[in-house]
Amino acid sequence: MKQYRHRNPPMIAEYLLGKILPDGPSATPLGDFEEYYNELSNKDGMLKARMWYWGQVFNLLPRKILNSFLWGFLMFNNYFKIAVRNMLKSKVYSIINISGLALGMACSLLILLYVQKELSYDKFHKNADDIYRIEWISENPQTRTPHPMAMAMKDDFPEVVDAVTMSPLWGPGLSIPTFSVRYGDKVFDESGFFSADTTFFDFFSFKLLQGNKKTAMQTIGGIIITEKIAHKYFGNENPIGKQLRINEDPNFSPVVTGVMQNIPDNSHFHFNFLFSYMTMKAHESPESQYYTWNDFGHFNYIKLKEGTDPKTVEAKIPEWSRQYLPWDDQTYEALKQGIIGFKLDRMTDIHLHSNIRWELEPNGDITYVYVFMSAAFLILLIACINFTNLTIARAMKRSKEIGVRKVLGGERKQLFMQFFGETLLSSVIALMLAIILTYLFLPAYGNIINKEITFASIMNNGFLSRLLLIAVVATIVAGAYPALFLSGIQPVSILKGKQDKNGKIQWFGKALVVLQFTISLVLIIGAQVISSQLDFLSNKNLGFNKEQILVAPMKNSSMRKVYNEIKNELLRHESIISASAVSNVPGTSFNQNDIRWESDENRTAVAELYVDEDFIKTMGIEIKKGRDFSRDHITDLEQHNFILNEAAEKCFNWKTPVGEDILWLGDMFQCTGKVIGVVKDFNFRSLHNSIEPLLIQIYPNAFNYMLIKISPNNVSSTIKTVEEIWKKYDSDHSFEYSFLDDTFNKQYRAEEQMKTLFSYFTALAVFIACMGLFGLSLLTIEKRIKEIGVRKTLGASVPSVVRLILTEYVKLIVIANVIAWPVAYYFMHDWLQGFAYKTDISLLIFLGSGFMVLFVTVATVIIQALKAAYINPVVCLKEE
Repeated sequence: MKQYRHRNPPMIAEYLLGKILPDGPSATPLGDFEEYYNELSNKDGMLKARMWYWGQVFNLLPRKILNSFLWGFLMFNNYFKIAVRNMLKSKVYSIINISGLALGMACSLLILLYVQKELSYDKFHKNADDIYRIEWISENPQTRTPHPMAMAMKDDFPEVVDAVTMSPLWGPGLSIPTFSVRYGDKVFDESGFFSADTTFFDFFSFKLLQGNKKTAMQTIGGIIITEKIAHKYFGNENPIGKQLRINEDPNFSPVVTGVMQNIPDNSHFHFNFLFSYMTMKAHESPESQYYTWNDFGHFNYIKLKEGTDPKTVEAKIPEWSRQYLPWDDQTYEALKQGIIGFKLDRMTDIHLHSNIRWELEPNGDITYVYVFMSAAFLILLIACINFTNLTIARAMKRSKEIGVRKVLGGERKQLFMQFFGETLLSSVIALMLAIILTYLFLPAYGNIINKEITFASIMNNGFLSRLLLIAVVATIVAGAYPALFLSGIQPVSILKGKQDKNGKIQWFGKALVVLQFTISLVLIIGAQVISSQLDFLSNKNLGFNKEQILVAPMKNSSMRKVYNEIKNELLRHESIISASAVSNVPGTSFNQNDIRWESDENRTAVAELYVDEDFIKTMGIEIKKGRDFSRDHITDLEQHNFILNEAAEKCFNWKTPVGEDILWLGDMFQCTGKVIGVVKDFNFRSLHNSIEPLLIQIYPNAFNYMLIKISPNNVSSTIKTVEEIWKKYDSDHSFEYSFLDDTFNKQYRAEEQMKTLFSYFTALAVFIACMGLFGLSLLTIEKRIKEIGVRKTLGASVPSVVRLILTEYVKLIVIANVIAWPVAYYFMHDWLQGFAYKTDISLLIFLGSGFMVLFVTVATVIIQALKAAYINPVVCLKEE
């Protein structure tokens, strides 16, 4: 309109009327319009004339809008009827298309729910992207740093606006202890006790539901509990001011000062009970170094100003830390060079990108997120390929319809909208089915991924937007090319029957089939390699015997004093072969400290394991040099003798370590002892890690567990016997046990979940691909029915006809194998690099996967091929 503003209103009116009225300007007496306008202008002035003119123009607009709306509605109604008729006319193909899309959408949606859960960790905190955890990076990096560090950085760095320090309540050997908690007549065994700074609720976005936020963490002797614990112990009663008794210790009876919300699932740490550091420090011995710069034993978090580069802050830490930590020149030089040092790790990255020593909980892996995102896309792509292939294959049957429409004046964009609308209708129906499938499979899916996901929760968490995204992607991918292809067919070619003279359509369809089965093969090979690796981990010789070993935690500290009596009573039973007390269970976390030999330069960090004299015998570990611990040697029992593993032996320039004196730099004290033996390396940690140096010594005050080797006969009866003995020495706690092999298997839970999900989704991907292949084979045979009739008339046998049809698809599967094998090998070889010990990728996996796909393809097509081969030639050759 702006370009006509300089012209007089009648000319503008003529232009607008020509655009608005269906029959052009001649539909309105423009001469009368101009004459009346000029008369009005002379009589009442230009302003009134313009107002009258614009009124005339806008009176015409609703007519145009109404006409457009009615035209659009009629066209939509026409397209909808045609789409429904075509669906009902070709029921088999419609069922294949819609059910394939529905399965693909449901799988993609379920995978995206898992992905969203993994990506959402810790993002519920305010300014989460500005929160960083301080970590210590070295050859053996860890999450724990000195207690005063976070607060010191807040005081000294202008970039740091807030800070907090926290830590679990550790047991001996840095284990997680179990406490007996009592209120009235309610007694439960509990774990998950944390302590933290008074700034905890100001720093994190956890809500305090009851209690005073200002004072709850500042009350010495106070404790904050979660709402789950509050309901468990107090029901509907107000818990504030109530006293809990812990381990029946009169000096450890905290008063509830607050109730906080349950920590969300997508947090990288969880606890049930929270003490203030003020309370814990009040019970700490004066000589303890735990809350000083000397102990790297806490989890420190800082919050940076918005927009601050964490690398800038990191670069300042080495020089700044010299005022608090007595670095020698060599260590300081390593700090400046970045060989060792403090690192800031964004809190929202911890769950998927961090897997170092002393993580508060087992973390996820960003690799698995990428794998499943790719799987979601590939499965949906397979379903879309089905739709595209079947639609194009059916185009020959609809070519005459297209030709007639074009001859009668149908435009390409109208035909495009019609065919794209048919895809949209299929997608909408598939989407509704996908919602139903998601609802039905969600509980089982939640059990597999070990995460609680309810349909109500996902409906309030972007569920509709994800559904819309999947529907749009499926519609565009599945419908764009068929709509463009079908709408672009020339009428002359259609009516002459030459629409695919050069076979381009057939080659495109075959390429899609190859792509479909290439994806399926990659998924199958991936699932096979994952399964093979897990079998390898389960069956690998760990250097000790983990079978039939019962692990029983000693929850009461008084049991450590009488562990020999407990062990002797256990050994009186013939079903119990051996028993030993330990600080840490193989397969879990171990504390680390340095050992030194000869000079300070000859030192290395080693994992620590405290045991009694029967540990090596109970575990079946081989002694390579020297001797085992023995009660006949008093120095063994007084914590003056050590046993090393081979990895620790290699750290020093020893001809033989047996008889050498070493200095152990423990958390609480230092002591010098003699090496009495070297054991063969055994995997005391996950097989994700190589074997680290280990120091073994006798120290009863650190015992947390009993390892009890039992006979494989009458296992349930033996466990009951152990429980009866246990209750004699600890009546306050419930008896719990596990098997050592289960402890090791838990380390590979993420891989087990991946294997299970991959297997299910791979099976569905192959099933969807076979549905498409079934439909495509029907259309192919239908198109070649006269050729088959001619061949049979000329004497072709049934096997030759079947072979003719099958050969075409077997060639496509062979091509898919050639493409899929190197792709699958590349990705799975990369995945295996995350394990220190890994299986070989066997050629049998590729051959077996290829044969499986070939077998499924033949089984899918052969029924239709046999039907075609047995059809009477007269029926094949009769005119339509």
